[in-house]
Amino acid sequence: MTIVLNRRPGPTPIDRAPTSGALSFHRTLPGYAPTPLVELGEVAADHGWARVAIKNEQRRFGLPAYKVLGGSWALHEAIRRQLGKAEGVVIPFAELREAARGLGPVTLTTATDGNHGRGIAFMAQHLGFECVIFIPRDMVAEREAAIAGHGARVVRVGGGYEEAVQRAMALARESGAWLCADTAGEDPSAPDHRFAHVVQAGYHTLFAEMIEQAGRAPDLLVVQAGVGALTASAIEFFAINGHGTLVVTAEPVGSACVQASIAAGQPTAVEDSFSVMAGLRSEHISLAAWPLMKDGVRAAVAVDDAEAIAAIRLLSRYGVEAGESGAAGLAGLLQLSRDAITRQTLGLSRDSVAMVINTEGATDREAYARYLG
Repeated sequence: MTIVLNRRPGPTPIDRAPTSGALSFHRTLPGYAPTPLVELGEVAADHGWARVAIKNEQRRFGLPAYKVLGGSWALHEAIRRQLGKAEGVVIPFAELREAARGLGPVTLTTATDGNHGRGIAFMAQHLGFECVIFIPRDMVAEREAAIAGHGARVVRVGGGYEEAVQRAMALARESGAWLCADTAGEDPSAPDHRFAHVVQAGYHTLFAEMIEQAGRAPDLLVVQAGVGALTASAIEFFAINGHGTLVVTAEPVGSACVQASIAAGQPTAVEDSFSVMAGLRSEHISLAAWPLMKDGVRAAVAVDDAEAIAAIRLLSRYGVEAGESGAAGLAGLLQLSRDAITRQTLGLSRDSVAMVINTEGATDREAYARYLG
């Protein structure tokens, strides 16, 4: 199956206030600036949309991905709780860094396919914390080196992403390290679930910028799924702010755990399968994201590696440098554009505005050069 419609969409369950402190906090980080919104005029004309634009996250705080938005806000909230400050209080980054020094030795740990781990390592470096990042056995060496460049200790496990997740959880249990997960299991009171839930709120900054830059909310947003944190954040943001945006996911054919879960109506695991879209390679959906996704994902699109690479080439014509996972959203939009039945079912027409996100720049330079070669 390449496109699965959600036959059971429902009202979005909201447990956050309409305004979030994430954007206010992010604006205090050194080097903050909204990432560009790039108009894809020819894509819109060729594929039957009134407008198509891409939020380009290839440079966010000097990093090649949006992920630092979630990790930085979740760490803000973790430190705020340690300091005993009330919920809703936003601590500017300079004050947060000073306060972090008084917490004693702190080690951060997480599992990653690249970008989330680098964001956590970046924050650890700037807060003066130690950091241990677990990565799958087949992660590209360039991505490993980028994480280590922030002073983190990088541990390559013998298996895939799920083993890396388990190793990070074990280190947190055994040593007291702070588990900085962007995916979570069944226990909503567990540290991984709590942190992952706040990570989702951190991504609200991206969508707030998008709407301000575009002058309106999109009718359709195609967003990369992975474990589901960014998707859940989008669903929540647009619901909180009263926008009627339809959210559709894009993920690799071989790691379509979101599509399988939407089809089954419950979290459903898939077998681990290689994809060049390494950041979206997931066997399990995050259970912190599922309550929002089960009602809010309107359709789930699975794209293959060739479609992602074709989207990389297309985006390069607009001056957008996209990695494999970064281009997956556009690949999903192009596939949906060709499916007249899905468009009609979702109520989308030539008058609709569609948006996508370039979630990462080229984190494997050798492969990127080969794709454009």
